[in-house]
Amino acid sequence: MSETAPLESGGQDQRHRSLARTLTTFGNLAITYSGVGAAAGLFSLFGFSLGVSGGTMLWGWIIVGLSWGVLSLLWAELASHYPYAGAVYQWSAILGGRRVGWWVGWIYLFGVIFTLTGYYFVLPASIVPLLGIEGTEGQVVAMAAVCLAVAFLANAGGITILGRLNKYGVALEMGVFFVITLLVMLLAPNHQPLSIINDTLGTSADGSGWLKNFLGGGIFVSLWVIYSFENGGTLGEETVDAHRKAPRAVLGAWAVTFVAGLLFIVAILTAIPDRATINTNGTPVSDVMTSALGDAGSNVYLVVIACITLLGGTAFMAGAVRHAFSMARDGMLPASGLVSRTSTRTAAPIGAIIVVSVITALPLLASSTIVVLVAGAVAVMYVAYFLMTSVMLIARLKGWPQQEAPFKLGRAGLVLNIYGVIFSLAMMINLMWPRDATNPAKAGLPVAWWLIGLPLVLGLIYYVTTIAPRLRRGEGLTDSEKAIREQAVRTETN
Repeated sequence: MSETAPLESGGQDQRHRSLARTLTTFGNLAITYSGVGAAAGLFSLFGFSLGVSGGTMLWGWIIVGLSWGVLSLLWAELASHYPYAGAVYQWSAILGGRRVGWWVGWIYLFGVIFTLTGYYFVLPASIVPLLGIEGTEGQVVAMAAVCLAVAFLANAGGITILGRLNKYGVALEMGVFFVITLLVMLLAPNHQPLSIINDTLGTSADGSGWLKNFLGGGIFVSLWVIYSFENGGTLGEETVDAHRKAPRAVLGAWAVTFVAGLLFIVAILTAIPDRATINTNGTPVSDVMTSALGDAGSNVYLVVIACITLLGGTAFMAGAVRHAFSMARDGMLPASGLVSRTSTRTAAPIGAIIVVSVITALPLLASSTIVVLVAGAVAVMYVAYFLMTSVMLIARLKGWPQQEAPFKLGRAGLVLNIYGVIFSLAMMINLMWPRDATNPAKAGLPVAWWLIGLPLVLGLIYYVTTIAPRLRRGEGLTDSEKAIREQAVRTETN
């Protein structure tokens, strides 16, 4: 493969629609891992799952984490064959056809935009207690806007700057997970036995209903944190020797997230000062940090979490931007000419950066109550994951892959693919299930239903009026689509 991305032909304007190939394996891994935002996610959501399911929430991390290991193996195989920007869209289009690819890409695009909007609101979770302020609606929106601004500037600076920033992010996050985890385990004045992982901590007084609580809340911190490793494939178009290195980034980001998160959860659970009162104020992680490290140590932790949130926001935006860029480059979005433009100086997809930033900023002009609406954003992501794994399974049953790539699953691929479909479907149903705590009703319908309904309705209108007629007229592939499909064929035959 060329070292300047797969889109080298295509006329005079093509130089404005190409990405720079400069990322190393670690650079790709750093951005992918930072975009997951495990440290910030666990800090802000730990209390919810602990309050609903107690220490049994740890089993949610194990189940979801190992299941995402399976999905990551599938993504790694796809990334080895097709390391292109907008991975989920490109993979589904190559394996299932352009119509299927458009629908999967369209739903996934809304999922990442909804999720990115919610990401901005994670920052106040660490800043409000750090500064000791009230956390009014205006203050929360202002802090979310800061997160957006940092993400915009970092992405506009280009992939090289983004990679360097997120290398620092990985170092910070590793400091949180390993150094602070070790300190908590050593310095906590009270230690709980490891059996706390089977203790519901009073959430099921008589022992009944624990499974309902576990599925309806205990597992959710894991579902809300462990995902988006496909971004390692999305960044493949900007990674040197991507067919080999993009799969390593996908699997490396998953492995670090799973192991580090597991150790962190065990450390916090076993360092709980008082089982009877830990759920009373809703801030168990801060309470444990203060108990083990004192006020000064707890404040240092909050500063690190704030930095990680800012860097994680830049990384997650990188994935969202490249997905929009990839679809627009193929002429599959409104205003594709604008969205697919890249900077002549940094090769950053500046058009998509501007559009994604503006779209995700609009809710900030309303109020911080949007955080309730984005509770269903991950459910939309799982709809796309279910569709992607299903497309892959159908292609596999038809004989894919016929040619080898550097990373291959071999005969195990079919079994892993079937499990991926079952897991993504089960979690999609769980996330979509109407519950006051995780999927509350707004205007008569659960939030997640609104969030999947919006892209479906808008998508149907746009597909019927624009995409379908274009395909029926046989207008053919754009220059970038031709290059991508030709490259896919070359990869499969080499």
